[in-house]
Amino acid sequence: MPTEQAAEKRYPVISLVESEDGRVYVKPTNRQAFCLTFDQSVQACTFMEVGYAFISQVADLREALGSWLSSRMDQIKAAYISMRRSHEILFIVVQKSVSRDSELAEDLTTLDIEIANDEKFNLLRVEVLALPDAPMDGIAAFLTPDNVMQYAKS
Repeated sequence: MPTEQAAEKRYPVISLVESEDGRVYVKPTNRQAFCLTFDQSVQACTFMEVGYAFISQVADLREALGSWLSSRMDQIKAAYISMRRSHEILFIVVQKSVSRDSELAEDLTTLDIEIANDEKFNLLRVEVLALPDAPMDGIAAFLTPDNVMQYAKS
């Protein structure tokens, strides 16, 4: 019986060559070559590293918000994550009640403080907002069109 081998991930090779004039020549496979200064090359790599970290932090935030929501669904009609400006996220919780739910508001404030003080979310700016039960057109005024994820709805 032949042994099965795990498929090896293959990434395109990009040749980087530093020249005597301090420039880095980049030759991607199947693309036109270009050159950058050494500092631009370092900056581009740094941007990519920050980008990957940002994506990871958003995934961790979604998980943390999901855990927070799961124990409060008896108080929550819906929840949304709305991406706003660069690295800014608005977490909106719509209450089941029209009147202010003091317990939910306090829990949301605590969550806000925990996220702000958690180093694993250092690239994100998260704002939280509790809204009373209202028609969707009223709630939509707080959401960024095309950048919204409905997180929960009961």
